[in-house]
Amino acid sequence: MRKYLFHVLFCSFSICSFAQSNDSYVAYTDGPNKIIYFDADKTPTDPEKAESFRVIKNYATVSAHYYVSDYYKSGSKKMIGTFLDNDGYQADGQFIYYYESGAKQSTVNYFKGKKIGKEYNWYENQIQKSELEYLAQGELEKSEKRVFDTYKTNQYWDSTGVQTVKDGHGEISEENDQFKRNGAVENGLRNRTWTGKNKELKFTYSEEYQKGKLISGKSIDSLNIEHTYTVAFIEPSPKKGRNSFYNYIANNVKVPSQIKNTAFGKIMTTFVVDVEGNIKDIKIFKGIHPDLNDEVIKTIKKYGAWNPGILRGIPIESKLKLPLTFKN
Repeated sequence: MRKYLFHVLFCSFSICSFAQSNDSYVAYTDGPNKIIYFDADKTPTDPEKAESFRVIKNYATVSAHYYVSDYYKSGSKKMIGTFLDNDGYQADGQFIYYYESGAKQSTVNYFKGKKIGKEYNWYENQIQKSELEYLAQGELEKSEKRVFDTYKTNQYWDSTGVQTVKDGHGEISEENDQFKRNGAVENGLRNRTWTGKNKELKFTYSEEYQKGKLISGKSIDSLNIEHTYTVAFIEPSPKKGRNSFYNYIANNVKVPSQIKNTAFGKIMTTFVVDVEGNIKDIKIFKGIHPDLNDEVIKTIKKYGAWNPGILRGIPIESKLKLPLTFKN
């Protein structure tokens, strides 16, 4: 009923095993560089199914930062930036994003995977769109507590170049193929009434804010059913708690005897939690050995019910990423 919307990265944890690395990956090499192909959901895939691809320079070299470039299927540059790891998961430093036409879309800085400081955005015709400022950890308590990035809107211009937010005060009215939203900004934060529409999931909403904190919200889904909420997004979670899920995985994944001396490294999995809280579409996009990969899939599949993700009061399908590390 509700298609995927959010990708949630679960905390990684380790499972004891023994020995040498025998790592496999949906990836290709180009000299010292590694190429990873992604589907529309940004999950690694084969080249023929790819919507974009990533080049990680000098992948095998031990380095403090790894330079990464993303490209559209057409070959046009999509993003450039640096990561702390050579698999491209933890962004760190300045990133520049581009439209497929080659025009600059945005610039933003990351620190250990989190956006920091100011972000600048442009429309494709290069009219400036916005200046955002991500809040430091100490400021988060003063704003809305949510999974979405928490930031201030310092400046905002509409697509014709008219500035509608100046120095943190004004109004935002924005619409694209995915959503529509409108509301007031004071001191850079959402305030008073905000209305919007999610075009992909076909629902509308109205929310009340006070100094960036969501006070209450009401959404109407595609079946004209009304939902009320005080939290914009609730992550999917195991009904028995995350620790229960982690312990279940650690205690039930059995390394096949024939590979106990070679099962070493990281398995990266994705799976979907549907609107009923059922697990489905379990995939391995970085594996160690086919037998161990199958064991991980089988174990995750047998786990019990989950609480589905809730977006503006409406249950949705959510894709989760789960890294598992096997070590001695």
